[in-house]
Amino acid sequence: MRLPHSRGRRAWKWGVVLLVAGVVCAACGGDDGGGSDGSGSSVGSSEEVCALLSDSEVQTLLGQALTPEPAGSDSPYPACSWNTGRLIVQVAEGDSIVLAPDQECPSVDIGDEGVDCPGSVQFVVGGSRVIVQTIEDVTDAQLVAVAEALAPKLG
Repeated sequence: MRLPHSRGRRAWKWGVVLLVAGVVCAACGGDDGGGSDGSGSSVGSSEEVCALLSDSEVQTLLGQALTPEPAGSDSPYPACSWNTGRLIVQVAEGDSIVLAPDQECPSVDIGDEGVDCPGSVQFVVGGSRVIVQTIEDVTDAQLVAVAEALAPKLG
């Protein structure tokens, strides 16, 4: 049974998710002259992002069952949140990730330009910028495992 305030908490957490996504997008550069080669899977809706990971994959990767929730129509790009922010996957068209200059993150061998930052893994695959992040209870190692599972599905 849901408590009356649970919908408000979910809306608040999605607001945090979208705020974080906006900050990440603000740190992204514009067109660098490179173009997508058109290969890979294009994700057109938040429901498609949620479908990228099955319930059993999430259970295996994170050690717990989580419920997917597609982002609303006000989201700037397709996104899915599992358990309202425990795991967040965002897929945006574009072919580069530019981090804020004050943020140094180690490279990770996932897709192109893969980086493992505190609380997020970002990479480019199939012409899409992918961000896998958490606002609670998911380790960086688990985020990397999720990103590794997603990359072949999008590339």
